[in-house]
Amino acid sequence: YIEQEGGINIPLSPVSFQSSTILAYETDGLVALSVTSNGVIPDNYYMSEGYPNPFNSTIRLSFGMPEASDVNISVFDLSGRQLDVLTSGAVKAGQHTTAWNARSKPSGIYWIKMTSGSFQQVRKVMLVK
Repeated sequence: YIEQEGGINIPLSPVSFQSSTILAYETDGLVALSVTSNGVIPDNYYMSEGYPNPFNSTIRLSFGMPEASDVNISVFDLSGRQLDVLTSGAVKAGQHTTAWNARSKPSGIYWIKMTSGSFQQVRKVMLVK
């Protein structure tokens, strides 16, 4: 039931859809929908530039995937040594954000690399203290 002004209750009947993200009710030929969005699914894999860059202690990166898959996002120093892993494992399709807290690292230039299947992207970031 939905309550209208004046205390009038209108009966609502659930309507079935082939989606778990849509909830619908029908009354007197009128259908009321409630749609829940899980965000936009990108057409291609991507990893954004870090923000802010240069940064002091923490940098955020957005990344997107058109399909669910295993993802690895890691931080490397200039000599190619892996310092930290920001994301590793299965990730759902969609847009995501990860962050690197470099408070214990010295100032300098670092590389952040995202790998998912055959996709690879590297971003250069600068830590300034």
